[in-house]
Amino acid sequence: MASIPPPRKRLRRDVETNENQNSAPSQLNPSSSFHLYAPFRALGLVTNHVPFAVQTRTNKGSTAPPRIHIVTCLGKSWMMWEGEKMTLLFVGSDLEYSITSLLMDGDAVWASGGYYITKFLRGKPVARLENPLETTIASILVFGSRMLALTEDGTHLLVWDMETSKPVNSIEFDADFTATHMLHPATYLNKILIGSSQGGLQLWNIATGMKIHTFDPSNIRSRGTSGPSAITSVVQSPAIDIVGIGFASGEVSIYDIRADERLLSVNMSTGVGSGGDPGRITAIGFRSDGEPILSTASSNGHIAFWDLNANARLLHVYRGAHDGSVTSMQWIPGQALLITSGDDNSVKQWVFDSPSEPPRLLKFRAGHQAPPHLIRYYGSDGKQLLTAARDRSLRYTSVVRDSRSHELSQGSLGKKSSSLSVPLAHFKLPPVTSLSFSSTRSKDWEDVMTSHSPLGSDLPTSGGAASSFARTWTVQNKRLGRWSMGLSAPGVDSRGNPSSAPPLTKKDDPASVLSTKSKKKLHTNPDGGVVRSVFVTSCGNFGLAGSSKGKVVMWNMQSGIRRREFDVGPLDARMRPATLATNGKGKSKAVERPITGVAVDPLNRTLVATTLDGTVNFFDFHSAKRETIIQLPSAAVSLLLQPHSGLLAIICDDMAIRMVDIETRRVVREYIGFKGRILDITFSPDSRWLVASSMDGVIRTFDIPTGTLIDAFKTPSVCTSLSFSPTGDFLATSHVDSVGVYLWANRAQYAEVSLQSFDESAALARKSAVIQLPSLQGTGEDEALDSLTALSLDQNDASVYTTPDQLSDDLVTLTLLPRSKWQTLLNLETIAQRNKPKEAPKAPEKAPFFLPTLPGVDHRFDIDSGKKTNGDPSSEGKQRRVAFAGGAETEFQRRLLDEDLGGDYESFFVYLKALSPAAIDLELRSLSSDAGGPNSYLSTFLHSLSGRLKTHKDFEAVQTFLAVFLRLHGSILIESDGEDPGTEDVRTALEELLEVQRTESERILDLVSSSLGTLSFVRDVS
Repeated sequence: MASIPPPRKRLRRDVETNENQNSAPSQLNPSSSFHLYAPFRALGLVTNHVPFAVQTRTNKGSTAPPRIHIVTCLGKSWMMWEGEKMTLLFVGSDLEYSITSLLMDGDAVWASGGYYITKFLRGKPVARLENPLETTIASILVFGSRMLALTEDGTHLLVWDMETSKPVNSIEFDADFTATHMLHPATYLNKILIGSSQGGLQLWNIATGMKIHTFDPSNIRSRGTSGPSAITSVVQSPAIDIVGIGFASGEVSIYDIRADERLLSVNMSTGVGSGGDPGRITAIGFRSDGEPILSTASSNGHIAFWDLNANARLLHVYRGAHDGSVTSMQWIPGQALLITSGDDNSVKQWVFDSPSEPPRLLKFRAGHQAPPHLIRYYGSDGKQLLTAARDRSLRYTSVVRDSRSHELSQGSLGKKSSSLSVPLAHFKLPPVTSLSFSSTRSKDWEDVMTSHSPLGSDLPTSGGAASSFARTWTVQNKRLGRWSMGLSAPGVDSRGNPSSAPPLTKKDDPASVLSTKSKKKLHTNPDGGVVRSVFVTSCGNFGLAGSSKGKVVMWNMQSGIRRREFDVGPLDARMRPATLATNGKGKSKAVERPITGVAVDPLNRTLVATTLDGTVNFFDFHSAKRETIIQLPSAAVSLLLQPHSGLLAIICDDMAIRMVDIETRRVVREYIGFKGRILDITFSPDSRWLVASSMDGVIRTFDIPTGTLIDAFKTPSVCTSLSFSPTGDFLATSHVDSVGVYLWANRAQYAEVSLQSFDESAALARKSAVIQLPSLQGTGEDEALDSLTALSLDQNDASVYTTPDQLSDDLVTLTLLPRSKWQTLLNLETIAQRNKPKEAPKAPEKAPFFLPTLPGVDHRFDIDSGKKTNGDPSSEGKQRRVAFAGGAETEFQRRLLDEDLGGDYESFFVYLKALSPAAIDLELRSLSSDAGGPNSYLSTFLHSLSGRLKTHKDFEAVQTFLAVFLRLHGSILIESDGEDPGTEDVRTALEELLEVQRTESERILDLVSSSLGTLSFVRDVS
């Protein structure tokens, strides 16, 4: 046994010890391997094929219903749910191996995985039992103070003492007996009942390790059955000595193990019908609230209920209770409540209102049954996602609270499924192939639009088929919208004249028609084609769908009326002659140009449509007239618009992404280097990054301004879709072999991350390049959060670039302060005149106290005045007379005189730029208020302007200060007497400033002229 310390508060990284080295190793890499993204958490995972564990607790003397705790498996982790509201309590830490069995014992949760059995308290591992045979453990059972476990190969039964955590016994079965399930019969001391894959049943004493009895397989099953059948479930009934035994053939036997006699036998084929496949029995349950009802579940997702008092008469059959196999089923003691789980990623609670009525679904938690292939962040707060999968569902997934996640309803399909005995999945719409939304008018009408693949086919690839209808959805009402928008509508022209045929409603939905002929008629439209892509405008008023016939059709989202058509027309033979086919007589014939992507700018001025032959078509949104066409080197597969920057990212068939500016209508960037087909792309909310996933399993991030790769990391499975949060904090991904959605934290939001050019080949060659997917919550998330720290000096200090104050001495550097500040300073008198109050301010009647203040524009109290006088009235009078005489020096004047005449006046200008325009104006006026000689201040200030111009810094600030200075002191400089020595200094400073000003102005004009010439040349060349 490997001891694990009890849970404790997580220590800081700089004081971490090796106390937790024996715990289950984390799936995540060290923080040093994370560059831009760190694994954060997983969403949408509820359960898998491993049976859940249930525990009920009742306080003594309490009349409240018992508390129900449900533990479900999530691969290498588990999660605990509160049964009353199905809210998530907490998630266990990840194990090294996948979990094969779960059970609850008091406050502890036991999980087996690999050849370990781990004990958890409050989600943290505290103890571990190890299989001395080093074989995988298949199932576990708590037997008093003992822990029992069956090995996966079915050859051994292992026994541990949980108090000492040491193995005490090991039972080896015969070669012709492969153990699959075990059960402790009630009131049987030290006895264990074990079923096998050969259909046999044995009773063992775990204390002595002796086999007590072997039950004849022919007596357990009903007569007339041919061949052995594996035992798939063994359950204790409310009656002593009576157990229920399920077989892979679909049969269930009620057996008395004391009398070695079969009492009853039922078969799932009775409930399914002679024409259906009963499937194997996966779970058995006995109702324990006084009603003699047996429930059986099959691998086909059906649940049957039998009346044991009426010779096992069939009461009800709930077909398609789960979309996949029912993996576990348990009745709550003393209640008419049944809990089931399936491998369709759902846990459901069923309640019986009366014994004669079938059960109704009370509450459930579910996620996608199949891996999502399309995910998009919904809204602007980054708290919810829209996800679509091959299970024909469109789900709303909450990022902040799992209880808010739900599937968007497609109508009352459950009643149709039950009445017609058809699986529920057959009534749902085909899988979503493209999705678009606008939450601007989400409270008024439908805000989501989708296109779908055809019935009976898989998701289309580039160039594949799709449905001829686009559907609308409303997230506000959590359901399918009113309109089914077909591409074929007679009587509609390109200018938007309404059609006489109304739009299809939910009653006309092709997915609700069971007739094969009707489906073919509605979904295979030779005139209008099929929907390849959809788009909802930013205003939320219009929805557009691109067809395989080269047309884009627009509808009104509120009324569903068809408004306008945009036709790309035939391709000009001069652009790509090879794409034009001939009819054998030398004449070109029309070639279909399927639309692969549609986008509209936020102002509804320009519509952009890409085609499979590699063209980008720009239309006027209001006149539907095509204005510009761009020919790409390869076929355009899909299109994505960044509305804030007007950039169009186009996935091309030559494994490249080309970016087009919607304003200039030119290709401005091209991103290559992919080793497989590009699957999906997304923009960062600030339009600086482009993130792409491809078939090579690598997620790449490109910097749009520089056009370089700045990050790349590989995941264990291929990322099929990704979406950046509108707030920029998370990147959401879906993967080909998982039903969850995974969040990656953007480290650039929390740390200083280098964005220099990234060497992909060297980075992916390292072992740490493959980053494991985020877990739900646990120790792995602690490491992920620790990775959200700034880069330390020993990590990558040299790669962090800091912008210098001045790029080059030959360039002109501005202050980077708002232009309004200098405009205010230049027009301060006009602003003051406009803002002059109508009445003079009234003085307060009585001042509460008086504190001496220091001279200057800042309001500062002279708190040291009392200390300096030392109580001497004469000294206080002298200081007051000096202050009144104007001899006190302000902070502005002191900083000005402290600078070197030949220096750059750096500290002085830093202080001056921090002042407000009014304070600067007051300080410049105060230069002439010194009674001892204002010319010294005037000349020094002129020297400061000349020195700052020579440094090529703060050019616009110097020009503003000079203009205000000449306006305030121009008359003084003109009237000055030339015989005054101070005046001579001012004249010399003015002449020096004039020469520097002329030199700098000519140099700036030369730089501007050179730049304009270069820009004109580049524009003409491009």
